[in-house]
Amino acid sequence: RDSLYALQQLDGGWGWWESDPSNPWLTAYVVQGMVEARRAGYDVDQAAFDRGVAFVTDALDRPVGVEHAQPLPADGRAYVLFVLAEAGKPDRSGAITLFDQRDASRMGVEGRAYLLMTLLAAHQAAPVPADAARITTLVSELMGRATLTASEAHWEEPQLDAWRMTSNTRATAVATMALLRADAGVFLAPNAVRYLMARRDGGMLGLSLIHI
Repeated sequence: RDSLYALQQLDGGWGWWESDPSNPWLTAYVVQGMVEARRAGYDVDQAAFDRGVAFVTDALDRPVGVEHAQPLPADGRAYVLFVLAEAGKPDRSGAITLFDQRDASRMGVEGRAYLLMTLLAAHQAAPVPADAARITTLVSELMGRATLTASEAHWEEPQLDAWRMTSNTRATAVATMALLRADAGVFLAPNAVRYLMARRDGGMLGLSLIHI
């Protein structure tokens, strides 16, 4: 934990290596870890947490870094918005904008799942009728993208990104988590979990279904 705090940059973010510029996606990943640690009852440095949240909030409209001078891709933005929602700061406006751009930006499975969970959090915090329609649309899109067999269900990303650690196993885990948050009785869940259990490596999944 102390090592993690020591690696936080002056701008509040974290880079892949100690000397690297802060990366929005990786910083969001760290912030999500802090959220989960706090939920599990561990102490989290509030100042470090707040600086991380501030960095990813600002980074939504800034370049990823010197070596990647371009805005966050749609799936990355969806993940950052999801983490902000998990941190208690849902950005409804940003989520709606991303929802409207999801097809043009070629948003993948993970992006739609993270966007669904962000809109669910925003709707729970302050219900807005239009959000319900967006949530229903995203649920339908995720269900429609599932690949089904006689005993399993899974999702496949159209394009994998090693830097974001994407995989079909991870996409299936995130999509399942999102659908269960939208509807605890979703009928695809048992088959999706069966798919994930069959792909454990050393008794562990690549991505756990945490805090559904």
